[in-house]
Amino acid sequence: MDTHGYLALIAPRACLLSTALNDGCESTFAVERAYLAAQQVYAWLGRADALRIRWRPGGHETRAEDIQSYFDWFDTTLGRGTFDFPEKLLHAFNWQAWRERAGTIPEPPAAAPQPSRENRLARVRWGLGEEPPTGVEWAGAYGSEKPHDALLMERLDTPEGVARLPVHFSDYLAGDLYYPAQAQGALPVVIWLHPYSFPAGYPGDYIVEHDTWRRYYIYHELAQRGVACFAFDQLGFGRRIQENVAFYRRYPRWSRLGKMVQDVRAAVDFMRNGEGRFPYVINPRFAAQLPELDLTRIYCLGYSLGGMVALYATALDERVAGVASFCGFTPMRTDTGDSPTGGLRRLWEWYGLQPRLGLYAGRERELPYDFDDVLALVAPRPCLIVSPTQDRDADVDDVTACVEAARPTWQRAGAGEALTHLAPVDYSRFQPDQYRMFFDWLEKLG
Repeated sequence: MDTHGYLALIAPRACLLSTALNDGCESTFAVERAYLAAQQVYAWLGRADALRIRWRPGGHETRAEDIQSYFDWFDTTLGRGTFDFPEKLLHAFNWQAWRERAGTIPEPPAAAPQPSRENRLARVRWGLGEEPPTGVEWAGAYGSEKPHDALLMERLDTPEGVARLPVHFSDYLAGDLYYPAQAQGALPVVIWLHPYSFPAGYPGDYIVEHDTWRRYYIYHELAQRGVACFAFDQLGFGRRIQENVAFYRRYPRWSRLGKMVQDVRAAVDFMRNGEGRFPYVINPRFAAQLPELDLTRIYCLGYSLGGMVALYATALDERVAGVASFCGFTPMRTDTGDSPTGGLRRLWEWYGLQPRLGLYAGRERELPYDFDDVLALVAPRPCLIVSPTQDRDADVDDVTACVEAARPTWQRAGAGEALTHLAPVDYSRFQPDQYRMFFDWLEKLG
């Protein structure tokens, strides 16, 4: 039994779901999926308007306006007044509507018998869609952020010895640079790419040591180890949770995953601007706090969704020195509809990340590329793949075969040891045990 079953049992009686956009206690994606499933029962009973989600801003708190709205719902239900509660969906993706809007999709390049880097790049880029031309070059700035932000207030809480620098980069995106407060010398940089943590964005609320109830954040841990960490909310998460609602109306021939990869590239652009310094100062008092960054040691680290984005971003940007991907993928050609993972539909429909993959629904074996191509584009740079044996979103045997299929690319470059694959007996998580795997790998790189 799950939430949609409880909602169906309430039908056809009126039910309003009040969900905060950034509440760490629930997932907007999960609430919306339950709503859509139960809505079928309400519609069948002729009462589709009797079930609604009311999205409220902020976190777990309740405002006066929220209480007023609840009584508006009661009044409407009891016939004492009429107030509008329109259906608004944050995450739902209609693939058929996208297909009509996208028009003619060009055929993907054919895979060469012995594919070159250019051939692989062309096929992978086809899967990400057509990136629109850049309109305005935004050089970036630092030292400024909007107050009264529930997620921001949580991010202000940094441990002793860790400095946090708010950053604006790319198309008015906000991020944070964490680094040791007493930094000495040029610091290596890790770009942290978070999982499907819809309400919280890059901090997440799942990294807790239950013995002490202490929260462990990877960006704090990195800074305490002398590494700078750049973190930002990806498209559709955290402070950007509403940004993807109209994405495909604006860019029907691109993809959300393509935008996520572009954002990582923009983060690298920003860090490299001024040889590791940030020349555009909004608030001069931050200038003395800027650390020196080692631009030859920029790495991507990601978990779950972030692990996939990290692989694509590193594959397409040779300025990234290496990548670590935890639970980042399962091969696409074997991720069929009858797979326990849920199949490739997760990418092209559930999360709407790569709509073009839906063109191959039921014939996944014919996909123009797979993750062995993505990995080969990372070579010969250092690459850590961690795929636990009990990850419900991946088939560890398929992942292992995929990694081994890409390994010759490293070997031909004389860098066979640079590709590391770990398959611990574990489930999908990113907590202190996984931190140590990453720290060990990073330390070996020097």
